[in-house]
Amino acid sequence: MLTDSAQNRTDEALALVLDAEELAPEQVRHHFISRHLVTVWVRQKRGKPSHPLAGVAQRLRVIG
Repeated sequence: MLTDSAQNRTDEALALVLDAEELAPEQVRHHFISRHLVTVWVRQKRGKPSHPLAGVAQRLRVIG
């Protein structure tokens, strides 16, 4: 389970990935680090991931 501080950093990092996706969707979609981060965040969540996380995970095709 993530601490509040770690969760806040994850939320901030997700916001940055979403911002980057708006500017360069192809770059984010095919970049190893963005795909890896989103995969890790999805796996760390208990239950369903948040709507923004699930959306980016689907767009990156790291979840179905």
